[in-house]
Amino acid sequence: MYTELDKKVEALAKELFKDGKDPSETFGFNWEMLSKIENDLPEITCKHSETQCHTA
Repeated sequence: MYTELDKKVEALAKELFKDGKDPSETFGFNWEMLSKIENDLPEITCKHSETQCHTA
């Protein structure tokens, strides 16, 4: 069953990825800024290796 919440979530996802951007770009972040945040606040990310991490 496709609910009103499903419609809202779908609309939000489309907005975050519009024009080929990823969500961080939509909010005005670039990779340099995100890397600085990761370095300054390592507690918000969990690194698996130098090339892989996920948000805590």
